[in-house]
Amino acid sequence: MTRLFFSLYVVIVLSLITLSVGLEQLLPVSKPALNESEQAWLKLLQAHRNQPRVLTELLDQAGVPHKKIPSQSLALGPSVSASLARGELVHGFYEQQWKIYIPVHKSEVITATFSYSEDTSGYWWLYSSLFFILLGVVIAVWIYPLWRDLGKLVKSTRKLETDGSLHVPALSRSSPLYAVSYALDELSQNVKTLLHNQRELTGAVTHEFKTPLARMKFALATDAGLNADQVQDLISDVDELDALVQEMLDFTRLNVLEPDLLIESIPLIALCQQRINALTIRKDINITVTGDEVELIADSHLVARALDNLLTNAVRHATERVVVVVTADTTHIELHVDDDGPGIPEEHKSAVFDAFYRPDPARSRQGGGAGLGLAIVRRVMQWHGGMCSAADSSLGGARLTLQFKRAAPASSDDAVATLVKQ
Repeated sequence: MTRLFFSLYVVIVLSLITLSVGLEQLLPVSKPALNESEQAWLKLLQAHRNQPRVLTELLDQAGVPHKKIPSQSLALGPSVSASLARGELVHGFYEQQWKIYIPVHKSEVITATFSYSEDTSGYWWLYSSLFFILLGVVIAVWIYPLWRDLGKLVKSTRKLETDGSLHVPALSRSSPLYAVSYALDELSQNVKTLLHNQRELTGAVTHEFKTPLARMKFALATDAGLNADQVQDLISDVDELDALVQEMLDFTRLNVLEPDLLIESIPLIALCQQRINALTIRKDINITVTGDEVELIADSHLVARALDNLLTNAVRHATERVVVVVTADTTHIELHVDDDGPGIPEEHKSAVFDAFYRPDPARSRQGGGAGLGLAIVRRVMQWHGGMCSAADSSLGGARLTLQFKRAAPASSDDAVATLVKQ
């Protein structure tokens, strides 16, 4: 907007200067014509130019201001001075006055001054009309690209594609509306992503609710009543639905609302051990924690939630072992969760953190879930300015990694401020 303001300012200033000078050159003030009275005076003075006393009496009787002055004291142009030297009468208009120079002697000149009022109203209207018309043309030429690009943007906002995106026109970087076009394109992509997620969520809810609800309907439809095993199955189905709904609510909350991070110092090894003890884990899975004793500057609640989702995912696909490894260097802290399961195919590694991700059948969701656990992990890392990734584990399965920026111990307050800004 600053560039737009200065551009318009410069155009208007230069236009005012150019038009003012140009019109003055194109429309010079024409020399007024003498009326009958002035022509009569000119003939009378011309006839008596060799009779200074008669000239003086005539001018006195008419009340015309006049005076006799030495010709050397007149500051006139060379051509006028030459005419006076030849004894010729010279006259002209100057500042609403008609002046007549009458040489009476070689060294003296009588000057007579007649008042004169020129009607310049027509000239003023012509000058003003041309000035403002041309100024309007200049501004119209300047504003045309802006008007054209604005029309393109308005047209694009009226047509919404079926995927929720807008067909935003590609504007030149020199266009004043380029920033608006860029922001509108980002908005279009965000709307498209949100609509896609909403459709995926609707499909996931329908798919995930169908199986436990069908089991519950089948159990309730039996006439013989429910035995203990059937009651336990119903309870499990209800718990599965409850966990599914909670997972979807958590994902929606984290994906839409930006939380206020409660930054604190977290002993990462201790947090990992605490979350392992708090989770209900299959008894046939052995989980160990190794690595560096480091303090992580982050929101402990969100980090714990991300760690829970990683552990749950690893236990779901592990055969016997899950290993949590904490590593650190001068710039980053990394948390790795390895399992000895079937692993993740190479073509799926970049997508495992997407919402509603459906993995290869080798890593199917045996324990339920809507494919939102790892999407929540990625959102938590985005709030902390970190990264998450998937790779192969040395155990033969998958390695999921969280990478945090490390704060220097001497400037932990600054690091907290940096994380809050991010």
